[in-house]
Amino acid sequence: RYVGEVGGILARVEPKALLLQLMSPSREGGVLLRMSFPGASEHVEVRSEGKSEALFSYFRGNEPEKWIRAVPAFAQVRYEGLWEGIDLLLEEQQGRLKYTLEPLLVNVPETA
Repeated sequence: RYVGEVGGILARVEPKALLLQLMSPSREGGVLLRMSFPGASEHVEVRSEGKSEALFSYFRGNEPEKWIRAVPAFAQVRYEGLWEGIDLLLEEQQGRLKYTLEPLLVNVPETA
């Protein structure tokens, strides 16, 4: 659903995994790492945040009807509700791919 390249790493976001392809300098081959989320919720929502002004187009093959134009870019992708009360936020920071586990903050009433 979401794909991005940061610092020689091609990241592909899927609801149940994050795929990271470490590219070789020749852009051929490399290493593929699949980061899965054991025990994750079946109801994870993957959504983008921070829409950018940038647009990307993908022209593959000789059939213009299959070309994809004006795809928006985003600053972050969030796995909302990855685990109960925890989101995962994926973003580029200083030329590197970074993920943060964010706990859901809840107001707990004080006991007397």
